[in-house]
Amino acid sequence: MKRTYLDSSVLIQAVRGVDGDRTTALLEDPDREFVAATFLKLEVLPQPTFHKREAELAFLRDFFGQVVEWCDASEDLLSAALAEAGALPLAAIDAIHVAAAKRLHADEFITAERPNKPLYRVRGLKVCFLANI
Repeated sequence: MKRTYLDSSVLIQAVRGVDGDRTTALLEDPDREFVAATFLKLEVLPQPTFHKREAELAFLRDFFGQVVEWCDASEDLLSAALAEAGALPLAAIDAIHVAAAKRLHADEFITAERPNKPLYRVRGLKVCFLANI
């Protein structure tokens, strides 16, 4: 079973129907189990909640129900994220997700961010571009 951490960009694309076949295959892959940080909810739920986009909310809640392990917010997680952000010029939320993925022993971190981003230079974590999955 492959422990997979999905970046918010992947979920946003899935909700919008971008790369539909690719994201559907990824989300329905029986050889994967999903892990995530609770911060992921804060990234993807506010807009569909505010705008009452019920189909998007149902999709996201279904995904969150599939997550087998969560990394909760903590001072330790934020310290690890700060170290990640200091090693590369990572955005704060990217650093949090990287630290959480490492803490959860993710086999891979999948993102829709372009491969020229600093996220792909993270050490100790396999970062994959969604378009290459």
